[in-house]
Amino acid sequence: QQQQQQQDNHKIASRRPRRGKRKGKDAVDIYEQEAQKLKQAKQMDMEAEASKQLDLDMYFDEHHGQPSKTSSNNLSKLKISSMSEQTIWKTVNAFDRETNSKQKEDVEALQSILFPKMIRQLTANFNVALFGLGSKKRFMSAFADKYLRSDFVLTINGFFPSLNMKQVLGAISDDVLKVTAPTRDLIDHARAIALYYKQSQESLPVVYLLVHSLDGFKLRSPVAQEALSILASVENIRIVASLDHINFPLLWSQATLGRFNFVWHETNTYDMFEQETSYTDAIVLKTDHLRVAGVSHVMQAIPESARKCFWILLQHCISHPQSKGLSFEVYLDRCMQQFVVHGEYALRTHLREFKDHHIVTTTMVNGVEMCRVDADLETLKEVEAIINENFEMDVGI
Repeated sequence: QQQQQQQDNHKIASRRPRRGKRKGKDAVDIYEQEAQKLKQAKQMDMEAEASKQLDLDMYFDEHHGQPSKTSSNNLSKLKISSMSEQTIWKTVNAFDRETNSKQKEDVEALQSILFPKMIRQLTANFNVALFGLGSKKRFMSAFADKYLRSDFVLTINGFFPSLNMKQVLGAISDDVLKVTAPTRDLIDHARAIALYYKQSQESLPVVYLLVHSLDGFKLRSPVAQEALSILASVENIRIVASLDHINFPLLWSQATLGRFNFVWHETNTYDMFEQETSYTDAIVLKTDHLRVAGVSHVMQAIPESARKCFWILLQHCISHPQSKGLSFEVYLDRCMQQFVVHGEYALRTHLREFKDHHIVTTTMVNGVEMCRVDADLETLKEVEAIINENFEMDVGI
């Protein structure tokens, strides 16, 4: 009976499901399913990445398959109107000068509010910058007459064609401080003035600089702006400046703007820019002023050796304004004597660039190639002043 009982128990146990083994098998199946899903997802990601890379390759093959070409753009391609001088002045004189008369009446009220604030800011070692619609010349002159009591109030007309930063720095060092300062480099000259103010043991006068059109053509160069900013950082030199060009913030780096330490005031005077525009010919008349600006930009873009080559030719044209130019052989000899170029190929390369920008012309005279900066003597001297102000030219003729 006992034996029969054991056999029955064994049969019952054999009929029970093996839960542990089945559970383990289910876990393996789930793991394999998850692994398969991960593998499929990874495969899909790889296919998407390959498709994206293929799209990028197709884009660059399509758009950059051709070799790059040098641009043929030059100054002569500027589309400038050819209006006559009579037409221009007729249009200007027909403008209604009574426009915005109501706003102009409000300028007097603005002066009564702004002038005391400006003098307090100047006394607190800030400099004042005025911007807005209309000329600020009368506004600034009224402020100077009413509030600036110093014996030294220097007016700088940035719109004046023959303005030179050397004259401004010389007026401060020679006429105000009665000292000799280095005049070769504008930055060194400005730093010498700032150092003299800092180290002087005696009481030095306060100098006010009224700069009309700080962004004017003659003051736009980085060298001129840096020199003015160095002066602006001096405690006893205070600047009141007007700015008229819409892109004037592009003039300065962060360091230069920090030295100016400006307080900004919007002053909409609605006055005509009569004096600011009376000294320059209109650009639409295609005068040499446009060419001077073009030469200035070209000089900043070309290497130093090319600048010196142009300088040698420019000096010859100034010394001999009636001549037909400088023969290429003599030009090459002078450039080689000054160690500017090492051979004909280098000079030809520079000449080609000058001719592309239409700042130098070459002509054949009796079988001799003549090179010339084709402009009148006044314009040549203006170009010389701009180059001499912005670059150190240590070559002769």
